[in-house]
Amino acid sequence: MLLGGARSGGSVQTLRAPPQCIAPPTQQQPAHRFGRPTASGQATRTNSTITSEQVGTGSKAARSIRPPGWQEQVPDDRRPDQERGHLLAKVLGGPGKDPRNFVTIPKKTNQAMWSFEKMVRDRANSGEVVEYQVQPFYDGAGQPPSTILMTATGTRGQPMGRIIFVGKPKP
Repeated sequence: MLLGGARSGGSVQTLRAPPQCIAPPTQQQPAHRFGRPTASGQATRTNSTITSEQVGTGSKAARSIRPPGWQEQVPDDRRPDQERGHLLAKVLGGPGKDPRNFVTIPKKTNQAMWSFEKMVRDRANSGEVVEYQVQPFYDGAGQPPSTILMTATGTRGQPMGRIIFVGKPKP
């Protein structure tokens, strides 16, 4: 039989592009999977399966966590422009006590990540199962990330992604 709409034996078959979504998970795996930190302690990635049951189950960042690049408070009491950025957001079920889930980022970067995380949250809350990945990239050992790649692919929607170029903290 010929494909692509050509006739063969009186029947016509047309190929269609596969849907731009994923099938629900077929095997059990942990909902949140973190990569091994680098030798200098930098977080490397999270791969997570986000469902409506996980939305809102995360926890706030523990103050004891000091991701690579974290600056202690300077002597004149000026607070550095830094936050403990969850790779897997609290709103998506991210743990607040696992150092593999944190990077040091400026407030503006955290806000850029939050806008993407809200879209993932909304998709999960609508009943979609979303495979969510976040991967930081570094310019050197022991440094905060210079770029963060965020991607999400759901069971009912189009894949989406965002590349965030991390700005330098404000003095």
